[in-house]
Amino acid sequence: MIDILTLICNKFLLCVVNVAAVLYVISVILNKKIDFKNYKTYLIIFCLIILLILNFLLVNDLVRILISTIIVGFTNYLLFNENIKTTITSTLLEQIISILSEIVYAISILVILGADGHTIINKFYGESFSVIIISLIAVLIVNVKPLKKILAKLIELSQKLKFNHIAISALLFIIVINILLVVVYHELDILSLMILNLLFIFIYGIIIYNSFLDKNNMTKMQAENKALLNNLEEYEKMLDYQRVANHENKNQLLVVRSLLKENENSDALNYVNEVLDDKKDDNDVLFGRAKKIPSGGLQGIVYQKMLVMNDKNIKPILDVSNSVKKFKLENLDTKLNYDICRIIGVFLDNAIEETEKLDEREIMLSMHEQNNDLVIEISNKFKNVPDLERLEEKGYSTKGKGHGYGLSLVNDIVNNNNQIINEKGITRNIFTQKLIIKM
Repeated sequence: MIDILTLICNKFLLCVVNVAAVLYVISVILNKKIDFKNYKTYLIIFCLIILLILNFLLVNDLVRILISTIIVGFTNYLLFNENIKTTITSTLLEQIISILSEIVYAISILVILGADGHTIINKFYGESFSVIIISLIAVLIVNVKPLKKILAKLIELSQKLKFNHIAISALLFIIVINILLVVVYHELDILSLMILNLLFIFIYGIIIYNSFLDKNNMTKMQAENKALLNNLEEYEKMLDYQRVANHENKNQLLVVRSLLKENENSDALNYVNEVLDDKKDDNDVLFGRAKKIPSGGLQGIVYQKMLVMNDKNIKPILDVSNSVKKFKLENLDTKLNYDICRIIGVFLDNAIEETEKLDEREIMLSMHEQNNDLVIEISNKFKNVPDLERLEEKGYSTKGKGHGYGLSLVNDIVNNNNQIINEKGITRNIFTQKLIIKM
């Protein structure tokens, strides 16, 4: 009985050390502190310690790591109050760091003491000294500056993935690690090894299937992007043809008006004058301005947005340098070209929405060459001052709930493409989005 109590007390103290290291690692990964002023925090941590002890004493080795990961993940969710994606990712990263710490410790024992694998397992594994050293190694690893940046980036990237992808990936990884550690630390019979091999084959099959599925989805997306760009290019050609046709029709109507004046047919003359009203020339004038923009999809997007501005009584000011005509966007990679069109579309949509609120309605779009790069700038006045530091956050917007996802999409595109640079700034009361495309 005394031996059992001693074992439990020993495991409790070791578990306290281990839990302290685990929670510290998670707090560094999330860059977030635990609220120790709240009594619930101590209750949650105590429950975590008890559950981990029970897991160690009662649960089979084959699923012990999986169960402990689930327990830590649930505690992570309660203590740090993050979303499910962040909780799963940070828990998985903590487990990886713990495993790395254990591997570093085992290698150190092998090299420094010259011990063999059986000695490490029988003498060192699970002992007080080992748990303390492994916990310290984990604390040191998570504070390596380059690694901290990588961990923060992984947390950020996890928000862009689907929940089921994160959950399945985390589950498969933990199962594989669990199996590997069981193989290393325990002598298994032939039947157990065969079962483990079957599990590995099954997991590998799932990974291969998912990779083929992702590849297929990517191929479909590329085909859709290419089809969309082709449609935009056809739209540009159609607009050009329509502009010429409209110009020809106008010339013919001018001739008809001249003849009607000679015959003094007032009703017909009034009708023709209405058709030839200057307002009917707006679309033609707008397209004439947009014609200077390089074709390949961008021209069509800008023209369409200019028509929207015209309908909303917003004055589009287009300043396109003659030097940009040399840039052939249609020769760019299809995805890059598509991404450029999406970004400009988002910028113009946001500018239109903000300018609608003002009495003085103007949006300026300028294009010029800078160091052999294409530079596109979109400027507008604003009613609500945007927070430049938060613009890239998903869901942040000065327009209220349900907005703010366009600029988050732009940020994702820019972060994944080194040919596109986005700069933003406020000069007096004018907000400017600047897109630099490395040609």
